[in-house]
Amino acid sequence: MPNDGVQRGSIMKIVGDPLTPLYPAKPTIYKTRDIEKAKKDGIIPSIPALPISYTTAYKILSRMTGRPVPKNWQGYINVTYKTGPGFSNDETITIDVHSSLELKTVRNVIGYIRGRDEPDRYVLVGNHFDAWVYGSVDPNSGTAVLAEVARAMVQTMNETGWKPARSIVFNAWDAEEYSLIGSTEFVEEFDEILRQRAVVYINMDCLYMNHTIGVRTTPEFYQIVTEATKTIPNFSEKERRAGRTSLYDTFIKTSPRNDSLFPNIPQMNLPGGNSDHKPFLTYSGTLSNHL
Repeated sequence: MPNDGVQRGSIMKIVGDPLTPLYPAKPTIYKTRDIEKAKKDGIIPSIPALPISYTTAYKILSRMTGRPVPKNWQGYINVTYKTGPGFSNDETITIDVHSSLELKTVRNVIGYIRGRDEPDRYVLVGNHFDAWVYGSVDPNSGTAVLAEVARAMVQTMNETGWKPARSIVFNAWDAEEYSLIGSTEFVEEFDEILRQRAVVYINMDCLYMNHTIGVRTTPEFYQIVTEATKTIPNFSEKERRAGRTSLYDTFIKTSPRNDSLFPNIPQMNLPGGNSDHKPFLTYSGTLSNHL
């Protein structure tokens, strides 16, 4: 990240619409909270928070006065961290706040390919389309792949008559950066259907790997992912020259496991909770992969 880059993220304490917890945010749904109650309950932070860049942080920390902080408080910016209060030469900082809390409409975009054998069983793939700034990596890298997967499948159907055995649902989520709102509201609305009929949810957020693949999933999918990568030819000429002819060969080399519980299976971490797979995994219990 450049020194003027800013790391952004939601600090809301729950996922989804804070005014309709556990229920979909539909016009006909009674809201159990208003904005003021959400602030009073601590769901929406009451203290404004402003993320800043490394350059701005350096200018602030280098001017702080007071005693040096304890050793384990010292950060990685090349200044001596101090406790304050105050700044050298009696300087001050002025912050102009122009933000406000407003109700806005968010929209998910959903399409599907009807399955041939089990049309009422769903393989869901998705990514969000909102971004903090321009979104070149987050989320547009994943959105480009999601759109290409859908295009390739439709082309294959038109040219060969092929159809997937189960229905494939393509999801473009809104308001992910505001605490997974779009995907959470979808799961809250279709929770019972997902519990009974969803096969898996595959999340495609920030696809930026180079000559290999990174997968976060639950142990149920370790073997499935491993076998799938063995069928994919290695697209890196350098890797092929080294004798690694499949994606699996590079995957196992760059991500070896540090335990013996799953021999010959690459390291795959658990999905975590920082993207749209979270409501599927933790709310409806849908098995999920995060690529």
